[in-house]
Amino acid sequence: MVGDATSQIANHYKKLFRFPPLRVGVFFLVFYCTILSLPFYRYGNLNMFCFLFLSFFVIISVIAVLDTFLTSFSLISSFRRLLFANLFQFFPLLLFSILSSIIIFLVPISFNLYLKMFTFWMLFTINLRYFILYAIFYQNHLYSIIHSLIFLLPFSIILLYLNKYNI
Repeated sequence: MVGDATSQIANHYKKLFRFPPLRVGVFFLVFYCTILSLPFYRYGNLNMFCFLFLSFFVIISVIAVLDTFLTSFSLISSFRRLLFANLFQFFPLLLFSILSSIIIFLVPISFNLYLKMFTFWMLFTINLRYFILYAIFYQNHLYSIIHSLIFLLPFSIILLYLNKYNI
């Protein structure tokens, strides 16, 4: 009786560390990039949407590969796990993009205000990334901060590009 209860708990615990196949992760990545780029379509055109979609796709993919390399010391570090961790970290930014897409099409807001809000949620995402890296991999504040700030550079370049051309 006790063995059955223990094995049931052990099976549930093992399910926590299973992730869907990589193709599901890539599907979610395409979905995330589409949703993240959608509000910018209102301010730009289809070319800007495609540019941002490809930029987000490449940035998230490269960051997942870089995370895999930087956390290779850990036994739980794999590209698939870190890709899903990055998708989890992007969830607040994804919710912001969904809600802002609805709001932008109903009540137009200025592009500068939208960029400021996007920057805020991007920094929130970096903060969430820091806590995840600290809790799971490093247990060192300095390493976690440096690793989480890697995320800031490519997004800052995109935001500066968008702000320069003021779509």
